[in-house]
Amino acid sequence: MVACSAMPDDIGSDMSSSPGLSRTMTSSSGSGSLPLDGSVVKMKGLPFKASLEDVLKFYTGFSITAQSIYLKRHPDGRPSGEAFVVFDSPEEAQRACQKDRETFGEKFGDRYVRVYPTLESDVADMQQAVQQQNMVQQGHSHMHMDSVVKMKSLPFDATQLDIIQFFEAYRLKPNGVQLVVRSDNKPTGEVGIAWWPVGHGKGHGFW
Repeated sequence: MVACSAMPDDIGSDMSSSPGLSRTMTSSSGSGSLPLDGSVVKMKGLPFKASLEDVLKFYTGFSITAQSIYLKRHPDGRPSGEAFVVFDSPEEAQRACQKDRETFGEKFGDRYVRVYPTLESDVADMQQAVQQQNMVQQGHSHMHMDSVVKMKSLPFDATQLDIIQFFEAYRLKPNGVQLVVRSDNKPTGEVGIAWWPVGHGKGHGFW
């Protein structure tokens, strides 16, 4: 039996101190990847109206671009107030973490943000953030609450083809099946699935 969940647990170990994290995590669309070597930080408490440019300004003095920033969203497309930012090296990411609890910008008043090293338990969120960013770049910024789910308790040997066949009656999005793996590239038994929502004109949604 498999289960669906909307949010992964937020506990784990510092990814920069875990073995076997020199690989990169490729987005489901194949464009762009996030390194798992400690060079990525997680931001929390961002104003919902914060833009990529606002994050860039916050990290003035660091060598990052807008393509280094992945703003995370809720399933319905609303900003979650979280982001992942990729730096040139683990050392730069550690320096960025020194900005933890700094005020975000003058136009946002005295609001401060949190900056953390990424944890092993952040891998699923990082994968989701990459997928969401790619969807926005491809013009699918109006995501629907029922267009993405997360399944748990899958057999460890389950493949993307198995998932696609399981949902053969539905119209999954291209590259819409995303198997979640641990830092050592072993399966977690979890998968993220995205399909065309009801009313999109692409066939059946999930319901």
